[in-house]
Amino acid sequence: MTKIISSKLEDVLSEMIMPFHKFETLDLPERKMLLSPWIQEADIILISGAPGVGKTWFSMEICSAIQNGRDAMAGLWKVENSVKCLYCEGESHWDDIKRMGKFIGLGDTQILSRTYLENQDVNPSLNLDTVGVRDIIYDYIIENEIKFVVLDNLFSLWAGIDLDNAKEWHESNQWLLKLRSKGVCVVLDHHTNKSGGQMGTASKLFNINTALILSKTSIKRNSEGERIASFRVKVEKQRAKGTGLLDAYTFTCNDGVWSYTDKKKGSSGSANGSKAQLIGLLLLDDKIEKQAEIAELVGCDPSYISQEKKKYKQFLKTNGKPNDKGLDLLKKKRKPLQSFYKQNGLKKK
Repeated sequence: MTKIISSKLEDVLSEMIMPFHKFETLDLPERKMLLSPWIQEADIILISGAPGVGKTWFSMEICSAIQNGRDAMAGLWKVENSVKCLYCEGESHWDDIKRMGKFIGLGDTQILSRTYLENQDVNPSLNLDTVGVRDIIYDYIIENEIKFVVLDNLFSLWAGIDLDNAKEWHESNQWLLKLRSKGVCVVLDHHTNKSGGQMGTASKLFNINTALILSKTSIKRNSEGERIASFRVKVEKQRAKGTGLLDAYTFTCNDGVWSYTDKKKGSSGSANGSKAQLIGLLLLDDKIEKQAEIAELVGCDPSYISQEKKKYKQFLKTNGKPNDKGLDLLKKKRKPLQSFYKQNGLKKK
């Protein structure tokens, strides 16, 4: 294998090495911003946190926004380029994936579930510590022009690897760099250690663009007494300009509905595009007439629909039909609406 690679490199090396003034004129694709201000094509992002802190909710929200072309995290971050996404889930049961994915609105996001594969007796299992499995996943990503991938999480998807051993992580790191060279952005979800730092060898950070640590805030519960995701964001490593802004935020997610507080500006926001914006678009589009039906499809209490309707009065005529502003909003946000209709088997009017 080494000889073949070396031979090929020798054949083209003289063409690949050039003065910078020539290199800067090469017609290469520009790196696109996916989620402003901090996620770009070809990024490798590490998101670490204790079990149950909300890593999966956070990663699904980002993935859904980029896939469906909507704003994320209560409108805090803006999608500049929507691309095809793949979510590889190595830990959660398929029931949990279905429930969370519906609340978040994953829509056309491609899902690869380890528990589903193993239930179907697919061999080999989804273990990215295996060269053959990495090759299969890589080929699928490239052939299907997927540009954003979430790997949730390192412990379950790299079964058997010693994450404290830099040598054992080396081949997987090369695989990630190969994806980066094709413009694919990869998010790695990972657990923190007892002291709250990222677990395992620090070599995982060497080629990372952004490393975030999510830490739990005080326990928050919904109206039914169930614990909900609430965390602060700490930036451990950053290369992107906008990443430093993340340190200011505390996020809360209640069944896919996000809210945040900005400790630096003393501001807050709530009801993001994953649910609230979708509800508003459904009300404007008027395809589903009964609010109770919207609540059932979206997965929320009917009273929440009424609350959101009040916020969209500026987009409606007195007869309840969309005005010019409403029609313009529907045009701009048509993609997530169409994705929702397709997911739920609803035909466009």
